[in-house]
Amino acid sequence: MKKNKSILLALDGFSINFFRNIRENGGFNFLNELFSIGKIYNTQINLCARGWPMIFTGENVGQYRGYYYLVNKKNYNFFEKFSLTDYFKYSLFNSLSQQGYRLVVIGVPTTYPPQKINGVFISAGAAGGFPENIKEIVRPEKIAATYSEDLSKYICDVRAHLFNNSISYLKALIEATKNKTKLAIKLIHDYAPDISIVGFAGCDRIGHAFWPYLEIIKENNQLKDQTLSNLIKDYFEILDDSIKTLVNLFDFEKIIIVSDHGMIARRATLYINKLLIESGFAYSDNSLLKLTKETLRKIVINRFSPKARVFIKKIIHESSSVSNTVAMNAPALNWKKTRAFGSYMHGVYINKADKYYSGIVSEKEYENYRENIIDFLRSYRHPIFGKIFEFVGRREEFFSGRYLEDAPDIVFDLQDGIEIRGETMAQEIIEPFEQVFYSSDDSAFIHNGIHSNRPFLYLNFNPTIEKGNGLSLLDISNIMNA
Repeated sequence: MKKNKSILLALDGFSINFFRNIRENGGFNFLNELFSIGKIYNTQINLCARGWPMIFTGENVGQYRGYYYLVNKKNYNFFEKFSLTDYFKYSLFNSLSQQGYRLVVIGVPTTYPPQKINGVFISAGAAGGFPENIKEIVRPEKIAATYSEDLSKYICDVRAHLFNNSISYLKALIEATKNKTKLAIKLIHDYAPDISIVGFAGCDRIGHAFWPYLEIIKENNQLKDQTLSNLIKDYFEILDDSIKTLVNLFDFEKIIIVSDHGMIARRATLYINKLLIESGFAYSDNSLLKLTKETLRKIVINRFSPKARVFIKKIIHESSSVSNTVAMNAPALNWKKTRAFGSYMHGVYINKADKYYSGIVSEKEYENYRENIIDFLRSYRHPIFGKIFEFVGRREEFFSGRYLEDAPDIVFDLQDGIEIRGETMAQEIIEPFEQVFYSSDDSAFIHNGIHSNRPFLYLNFNPTIEKGNGLSLLDISNIMNA
């Protein structure tokens, strides 16, 4: 069999803590062996950036539009997704293809719709579940027929809202990983690519829903519902075996394992717009507080696509408070008085008159308001949680490029374990969070684990661009191109 040049394994949400938790209970045997002969790097990530587009472009998000931008903008009416056309223009997939490399790319997050490359491209990150038409997720389209049986079992993205209970959710993650591995093996064998890129999202999905179980598994304790613990262990055993099979079967020269972020236990929720309201930078719209739950349901659901409505209806039905039903990026603010508003993408936007329908801040006032808010966030201390903001700065300190103006005017990162939301109707600025242990029959909607700013990078070779203070996610594209 032809010796392939390299493989990149994209493990969404994987981190060194993830590895240690499972390893201390006897899991990840192959990864433990693999890591002993390579090097794990202390990677860096730009604040509030989307990790996968950064990894596969080598560009900061200001260059290719890497956010879901909060809107109220004069040229749009709700969400504005990042432009995949711009993403792929700068992407590793495109640049390697132009250099003549043959690629197999399968299941990498945020790669829908698929793009034409020199090789095979199978998307992930669509609406979730099985695609209605296989041709929607593959390039070239002809492989839809050639690999129809394998592709019929391929799941674009396994999400909790697609399943009625935790058992079926975990079993689907396991089956999706097995089926993706089988498909990847066939494609790599048949196409003999120079570079193979395979993505697995289970660490992120399990980390979000079942973080308490990961801690229990680490301590080797028993739970009343041992079925979930066993399934979680089974998933990581399958993932470890999948990686072992791919690495050993094709004898790759270079092996790269990377994640876009780490995971950590959620301990509190920050309501950024509540903080801005109480500090006088924003004002709530009291009229919205009087809306009935049914009216609010209609307002929220009508803004989303049909595929998203099933998920939203489920949340609203099970919600214990109206605040949980408000879309995170559609806060109930009085726009005629609000000078700044927050986003769950770790940023604050100045309500500029020349940018938003209801903007009130002039260009002359802009920098003064931005400076005041930065100073306020940097100095803010919560009576229970203390310092909340790890870093606060202007967007141009971190990003640059043609889409810089779309990024938040102020960007920040939070202390570990603090989630951010945009609702204005929360009772407190910061609400403590108590971990939820799901049972087998529960739907796994609540996030017990959240993203941490600690992505993971492993290389079995020495990169030519190694830096003394570690590598950035922006360096990975250059490593692959070297």
